[in-house]
Amino acid sequence: MSQDLVGGQALIEGVMVRRGPTWAAACRQPDGTIATTVQQSQPSLGAVRQIPLIRGTGALIDSLRIGMSAMRWSRSHAGLDDAAAGSTKEKLVVPLVVSAVVAVFLFVPLGFAALAEPVVGERYGAAALEGIIRLALFVAYLAMLSRLPG
Repeated sequence: MSQDLVGGQALIEGVMVRRGPTWAAACRQPDGTIATTVQQSQPSLGAVRQIPLIRGTGALIDSLRIGMSAMRWSRSHAGLDDAAAGSTKEKLVVPLVVSAVVAVFLFVPLGFAALAEPVVGERYGAAALEGIIRLALFVAYLAMLSRLPG
């Protein structure tokens, strides 16, 4: 028996669901009515998508692209679209934020583990320390998120 996999995310005053290349979104508008859309997306990377390590990266890129598109759609229908939040600003901010997250969660633990290798050991000690640092960064991130208002 085949299993239908459906995923989704919260939007501004709404929700988006995705199954395969099709995604749908619903959003409450300022007048109280519900706006809906159903759209098709083209997967990125084409035939290269079948290579195992690239496949996950392509899926992540697709999810981010569709998620940002759905957020823009919901923002415009929720009455929050303004000139200051243009796509040029988003095109600059999103890669910077993704780069910062990669730097913090990937390279910072790697660097500290490399510095501590002489003390903790080359193989298992450094890997364990790297994992502990990543876990600590993640818990700190969750703690900061829990302090945000709203």
